[in-house]
Amino acid sequence: MKKRTLFLFVLLPAAVVFMLVVVVIVAGIWFLSGNRGPDGEGGNEEQRWSFLSLGSKKKTVRVIEARRDAVVATISAPGVVAPARDVAITSRLAGRVMEIFADLGWSVEKGQIIAKLETEEFEIALQRAQSDFKVAQARLEEAIATLEQATVAAARSRTEVERKEALHGQGAFSDSEIDRARNMSDADRLRETVARKNLRGSEEAQRAAKLAVDEVERDLAETEIRTPLTGIVTARNVNIGERVRLGIAGDPSSALFVVSDLSEILIYTNVDESDVSELEPDQPAKITTEALKDREFDGRTIDIAPRATRSGEISIFQTRILVEGDTKDLRPGMSAQVRIEVDRVEDALVVPIEAVVERVQDSEEEEGEEEFARTWGKRKKKEYVQIVFRVEEGKAKRCEVKTGISDETNIEILEGLEEGDQIVSGPYRVLDDLKDGDVLSVIKKKKKKPSQAEPPGEERSSEESEEAAKTRKE
Repeated sequence: MKKRTLFLFVLLPAAVVFMLVVVVIVAGIWFLSGNRGPDGEGGNEEQRWSFLSLGSKKKTVRVIEARRDAVVATISAPGVVAPARDVAITSRLAGRVMEIFADLGWSVEKGQIIAKLETEEFEIALQRAQSDFKVAQARLEEAIATLEQATVAAARSRTEVERKEALHGQGAFSDSEIDRARNMSDADRLRETVARKNLRGSEEAQRAAKLAVDEVERDLAETEIRTPLTGIVTARNVNIGERVRLGIAGDPSSALFVVSDLSEILIYTNVDESDVSELEPDQPAKITTEALKDREFDGRTIDIAPRATRSGEISIFQTRILVEGDTKDLRPGMSAQVRIEVDRVEDALVVPIEAVVERVQDSEEEEGEEEFARTWGKRKKKEYVQIVFRVEEGKAKRCEVKTGISDETNIEILEGLEEGDQIVSGPYRVLDDLKDGDVLSVIKKKKKKPSQAEPPGEERSSEESEEAAKTRKE
């Protein structure tokens, strides 16, 4: 019993006091040493200020000056590199490949033969068609001669009938002679009609035979596969000895070659329907690719699809961008990322994006108090405004602002601030909870070595960068 009393009232309190003393000593050493890292530089200054601010009403913040700068609003979208024009070359015939005259990467001219099919089958068919045409031609000539003879005979018999009928009244010819002359004339006219009909049939047969010859000759010519485009062979899907099938329009699997005109390169990109209203032809664009990460290409929008296509549950609009300048290193099929410039202000008053926050307009709602509308029995609709906190005499001053366009880091301020105003830019966890009149403790920026210098307005913590990215996405 005495041992338990000694432990509870003497040893346990002493151990607790000892642990508290150790914690305070360790914390003091950590702060005084500046939490130095392996490079000898001070560690996270913001953490040290936060440590000292425990129990203090001061809010430790970063401050930046509202300044003049250019702001460029862009729309970003993924894309694919493609030639301005390419042609999938197929065969009009089914046959076996006998020769190939082009390969991947070769330059070809319009009309150049790039492959050839076996011709034996078509040569035999041509001989047969030509023979049939000769027969049809001979029959046509015979029908022409027959018609000419029948026409002469019919004319002669008609003349004979007319002569005999004229002399019949004088008693030169009897009625029976007149009847025989008329019957002969009728027979000659019938033979003429039949000859004329046979001639039409012979003409049709001759034309059909001529068409058959032309078709076989065309097929024979089609055994020589030619390119309809001057460009580069970007695909070859056939080898000597393989049998090819009849090409089908729109079926890429039937293409023997693909020839692309690489003199102009396009980027095909899909823009979300929420952004398409800002697009128009001839807007400048910047293009990067996964394959050429160290290069940026210039371009301009050519056209925007007038109709959307569905991609999952969203609607997208295909947009074509013409790449300008040297494009020889770009290859069709490369993945690209496009930033299309939709607006620009050269001399705008700007602040970092994360410095602008949204708060409810009503001060009571800002404190979390919600009221019910008596008439409708529903919660009042909150009205949000954009604000920044200006630093005045060491305190936060809430200022409502009107914003314009924004880029990846800055946002344009149209109303509410003046150039040179000191505003709170972070950290976000403090800015999110900051209120009008809060006392501020400004984090002083350490002077960095020249190699560590950062552009103005970009000294931000990883948390601020993540929040800025989240804001841009929204």
